[in-house]
Amino acid sequence: MTKGKPFSGKLKKQQLQAKREKKAQKELHAEAKYNAERDALAGLASSAPPQPVGPPPIEYMPTDVGFSGDLRTIFAKEPQAAIDARKKDATRALVMADDRGNSQSIYAYGLTDVRNQPPIPLRPHWSKHTSPDELAMAEEDAFREWLLQLHQTCVERRQQATPTAPSICSIPGSGVNAWEINSYERNLQVWRQLWRVIEKANVLVHLADSRCPLLHLSHRLIQHIQDDHPTKRVLILLTKCDFVVPERVDLWVKYIRDLYNVPVLTYSRDRVDESNTILLTTIGRLSEDTSYKKGRDEDLNAGTLMVGL
Repeated sequence: MTKGKPFSGKLKKQQLQAKREKKAQKELHAEAKYNAERDALAGLASSAPPQPVGPPPIEYMPTDVGFSGDLRTIFAKEPQAAIDARKKDATRALVMADDRGNSQSIYAYGLTDVRNQPPIPLRPHWSKHTSPDELAMAEEDAFREWLLQLHQTCVERRQQATPTAPSICSIPGSGVNAWEINSYERNLQVWRQLWRVIEKANVLVHLADSRCPLLHLSHRLIQHIQDDHPTKRVLILLTKCDFVVPERVDLWVKYIRDLYNVPVLTYSRDRVDESNTILLTTIGRLSEDTSYKKGRDEDLNAGTLMVGL
């Protein structure tokens, strides 16, 4: 057996320094690209003629995906006409309606409508032979395509919507338009975190506020896990159950369990020990149906149960 070559502390420092410099250069390049696209979009917005309030045209669509390690939210650039219209509307005096009815209902805004939920961006196929740079480039290209497809969907829905037959939902005077879809994350770094959690975890726990679970549950995410990762198990946990009457919590549990065919548990501050015991027991039972004991090829976590929240 040959003796390994000594690796001095000096060489180790040089290696670490080289890695830091390479990472810094990569982040500077990505940040410069991010700023260039942002400035270009700002120039388009300032020079464009006033437009009626509606979805921004394709040239306003940001295609930047953030740069390494940055989890800041990226916002879409709005036309100046939309900003001016909102400022003008904010000067109106507030007037209470004689009969508000369901005007305060969150469900009236269509946020819980599955048709308004954007699809989950899929991570490109990769293997242990894929280099980090190749994977990063493939992810960025796929994510840009996803952003453009979502914007095109908004444009098509707006064209199909009419005052007499809106495509999904519209509330006069509320600022809710039929062509809009729910807000979605535009930073690739955030989606990368989700991809890695789903890939690593054996059991995924989806948290939802029991006061309005449908507002917090992502139908697209649950569907994505069940369809594209059939070996994973999903558990839905309703939180803050001590704020809701037990009868209503029980109805939510039954409704969600029937809807997704997954275990639905409740968590209450008043019964922390009991809630923890039931949660851990259920996770352990679900893990028996997964392949966590086998693990992936050369996976350091092989044989370790991984839980994603």
